[in-house]
Amino acid sequence: MSSDVEQEVRQEDGKPVLKNRYAVERELGRGGMSVVYLAHDRKLLNKPVVVKVLLEKQNQNEWVRKKFMQEMEALARIDHPGIISILDYGDLPNGTQYLVMQYVEGRTLRDTIPEGGMEMSRASNFIRQIGQALSAAHGKGVWHRDLKPENIMISTLAGGEEHVKLIDFGIAGIKDSVFAASKTNVAGSLTYMAPEQFAGQPSASSDLYAFAIVAYEMLTGRIPFPEDSLTHLASPDMAQVTPLRTYRPELPEAVDTVMRRALSFQPEARHRSVNEFAAEITSALYPRPATPAPAPVTPPAPPPSRRLFAGLLLAALLLAAAAFYAYSRWKPTPAPPAASRIALHYSMILQRVRDGADFGPPIRAIGEMLVEHGHKLAFEFQPAHDGYLYVMNRAEDKQSGRTTWVVLHPMATESPRLAGAAVARVPAENWFRFDEAAGVEMITVVWSDQPLPELDSLIQKATLRGKTAVFDSEDLVKQLTYFLGKYRDQVQVSKNEAAKQTELRSPKGVLVYQIRLEHQ
Repeated sequence: MSSDVEQEVRQEDGKPVLKNRYAVERELGRGGMSVVYLAHDRKLLNKPVVVKVLLEKQNQNEWVRKKFMQEMEALARIDHPGIISILDYGDLPNGTQYLVMQYVEGRTLRDTIPEGGMEMSRASNFIRQIGQALSAAHGKGVWHRDLKPENIMISTLAGGEEHVKLIDFGIAGIKDSVFAASKTNVAGSLTYMAPEQFAGQPSASSDLYAFAIVAYEMLTGRIPFPEDSLTHLASPDMAQVTPLRTYRPELPEAVDTVMRRALSFQPEARHRSVNEFAAEITSALYPRPATPAPAPVTPPAPPPSRRLFAGLLLAALLLAAAAFYAYSRWKPTPAPPAASRIALHYSMILQRVRDGADFGPPIRAIGEMLVEHGHKLAFEFQPAHDGYLYVMNRAEDKQSGRTTWVVLHPMATESPRLAGAAVARVPAENWFRFDEAAGVEMITVVWSDQPLPELDSLIQKATLRGKTAVFDSEDLVKQLTYFLGKYRDQVQVSKNEAAKQTELRSPKGVLVYQIRLEHQ
């Protein structure tokens, strides 16, 4: 063993320091092949890093050692913001290998998926990012082989945007690897494993299969096959995918069509790439209205002769004179008015707070906005006609992942009816305040020109906390989500900068619109 290796580790305050640089702090987790530690890079101002150490008991396993080095090779090949970066590697005095990698602050996708599935817009964003990251890996001849929610990190950037990063390439497959293993072992998580990977023949299409299961789980909170059975891995006759709409009826039918293809038993029946799948599934979630076919173009007729042209001109003049005479004696019936639209205007009122006291006058704002910690917020809604207004907020418990809906308007003692000349402030008194945790709030607005007995019935079944109705049962949450999904389209949005108002219009009698609020 070289002297360099002997100097790899020293103890300082009872904690190891690798290469006189990486100060190990604590264990983050362990699996069957390795253990992961949080450390700080002293050469980079104590920047947090991850040190992944091969378990000592695996030192004699040639396949495991080769796969450990292949993880380094895989990460060294790929340079993409959606994939964790490799920083360094080395050997401990006993010959155990370790890798130093980028530390990602955030939560795993597993901890992010709520019961019943995510909002479609959020899931679509994650699907797009995962597809881009996997495509970058496949472009370098690397396939992950263990894609699952636990190996996908979600971090929040400074502006509130959620960013995806793939981690744990510990059993990755690599084309033309310099550390080629002597044999192919069946490795991965059975729940997300493709049939050909289970048979010991993994490929890039195996990642697509796992990706589809992850997308399915993001949208429904469930997996597409029975959890206590592996029969779908053995035979195409048993690979029956449970339709997503079984768990989430508001999803478009096209989503199931895309998902069935991605989860085909035979790899050649699936999409050609992860990017193709990601594009199809996101398009299916938000279908565009069909564009009418252009009118057929009639080829121009050959130019008429002068005599014919003169005759046509005379006929046209006679017809015009006759039309003018007829019009002067008869007034046409006015055309029927265009189909009525419903409309609602809203503004956001922001009260800044400094040192616990209001700072300056309230600010009227439009559109989506970023709210700083401690500031207060209210909404003002002004309808263009009589109607019925509902305002709700969806909340997710970070510990349990459970979803609830809180009705912000109307209160239990109030009516949702709003006269055209009225202005509804929500909340009617006081303000909304945001807690210390940074995040995103989605405020859902429902506006209708007619009563909504279906929604009123759901609200009456909700739990009453003081004067506020709360949807806290899984069944009611699903029914409410289905109701909102029926109208969450065809909303036309315009902004009136002078009046500081956002105008919502819809050709339907009901509109559903979401207002995004980021707080930090």
